[in-house]
Amino acid sequence: MTCEQLTNATDEAEIEESPSSTAKFDVIDMPSKKATVSNYEVFILIMSIVTHITDIIFDINVACHYFYIKEYNYFASTVIVILVPSLINNAVSYRMRQQDREKILENTSEEKQSWNCSKIFGNISSIIFQVAPLRRYWTALKYSLASRKCQKLEDTAGQKQNYLKMVKENQDIALITILECFLETAPQQVLQCSIILTNFRGEFSITLVHQILCIASSFISMGWTMASYNRSIRLAQDDKLNIGSTGTILQFLWHLLITVSRIITFATSLMLSTVGSVIFIVVHWFAMTTWIIRDSHGTTEFCRNREKPPHANLSLIERFNSTCFSFLFGFIYNFAYVNFDDNSTYMRHFFYYTVCIIENMIVCTIWILTPSVRTICFCFNSMCYLCALPVFCLLPYVFGVAIMITYYLFFHPSKRQKVLNEP
Repeated sequence: MTCEQLTNATDEAEIEESPSSTAKFDVIDMPSKKATVSNYEVFILIMSIVTHITDIIFDINVACHYFYIKEYNYFASTVIVILVPSLINNAVSYRMRQQDREKILENTSEEKQSWNCSKIFGNISSIIFQVAPLRRYWTALKYSLASRKCQKLEDTAGQKQNYLKMVKENQDIALITILECFLETAPQQVLQCSIILTNFRGEFSITLVHQILCIASSFISMGWTMASYNRSIRLAQDDKLNIGSTGTILQFLWHLLITVSRIITFATSLMLSTVGSVIFIVVHWFAMTTWIIRDSHGTTEFCRNREKPPHANLSLIERFNSTCFSFLFGFIYNFAYVNFDDNSTYMRHFFYYTVCIIENMIVCTIWILTPSVRTICFCFNSMCYLCALPVFCLLPYVFGVAIMITYYLFFHPSKRQKVLNEP
């Protein structure tokens, strides 16, 4: 089979699963070196698939365990936190595929496909088992392998075409996994941590094992998702260097530690007061949403109708969609900062991380000054929690910010670009 046949076969196999696979790309001006898919890129995709599957398995496992031990309130809460974000995520993924399909229909005589029982069942299964990101990861992996195959056969055009298809899938994956990560995984960890803090009595139990496995897998998945997201953004920009392996590791640790700190902070606030915690989250959510709307270039570009001229005024529907999108990411900003465009992020990072550390310190101070809550919640040495929870709220945050500064000072791709440009 020639490389061209391999490419066509891949396109035909993916036309139902990924409409964007048959899109035409202009690959003439892309340098061959930029279009090279390394072993490291393949490893990144495989690891993303593994971490996502592991996270899904442990989330479902802990929900089933709650049902088995007849903790129906915990079971219901866990299932709701799994299904509702999955529904949102699959809706976004479906809309992306619909847009890709519309682009294809404009240039072909292919008829629009109607709904049938298999498609309905497939979408319901996608919601329950959260396979929308997995389908795109798998498609991107196949394109990356096809690009490598074309490179070995010295088919430069096929290599570049499959590389660009992989980049397109990576861009879609970046948004979908961010939504899945911070709409489902992060709230899930707040829920599980608060359950542990409420019921833990210093004794080992099978339930504790299930909870810890769920929390640990999700923390790893969140850190990896953020590192993969930033790498995908750089990968799509032909004029910029990709993030190296050291930079990826630092980004993983940076986002992992920041997320751990924020989740433990929210879980601690839930221990203090459920109503107060909800108010805390909602105030931060609306404040971050307002900030995003005021600097809404990234969100408006995502929601803009591509058929209109770039500088045309936004329609009412586009503004509404942009506002909804801002609210979505305003909630995500409870846990992590996500950059929407390529402008300087120094002041944004400074503002966001300053606000978050102040919030963490306020929660820690209230916790220390509220001994009655600790006495009611724990039947053994409450001094352990008096010291431990503030440490876990603040120390990972400080380490995370330190790693972030190290990354930007020494391992950001711009530093490598500067070295390469020096005579």
